[in-house]
Amino acid sequence: MQPRTKYIEKKIMDYLKSSREHPTAKIIYNYVKKDSAHVAFSTIYRLLDFLLKQHRIRQLQINGEDEKRYDYITKPHAHFKCLRCGKVYDMEIPIMENLKDLVDVKEGHYVMDEDLVFYGICKYCLVHTDIDEYEEGK
Repeated sequence: MQPRTKYIEKKIMDYLKSSREHPTAKIIYNYVKKDSAHVAFSTIYRLLDFLLKQHRIRQLQINGEDEKRYDYITKPHAHFKCLRCGKVYDMEIPIMENLKDLVDVKEGHYVMDEDLVFYGICKYCLVHTDIDEYEEGK
């Protein structure tokens, strides 16, 4: 890998590590472009694919979203997507540690990957939201 590409890879990893917002490739591109004006979107996409193949990052596909998101935490964990602000939060749920084993042993399947996403209103938006509006829309 060329020094310039290594630099951009480091920028991507640093951003993912610090942001925790589970950004899309486009958001990552805009962040890197601030510091490296000549970087191409294809370079960002190629580096994200490289990091995925090395299992250094994780890719998320959230229902209702066209773009994939990226996560620095690679161990299995749940996520929560706020239906009001659109943010995606990491959730540390103890059951996640045993969920794969439960499915493997109890159901007889072989689990290769886990992805659990809860949908609702985050605690920050909850203050400004009438929950009855969302419940009626179900």
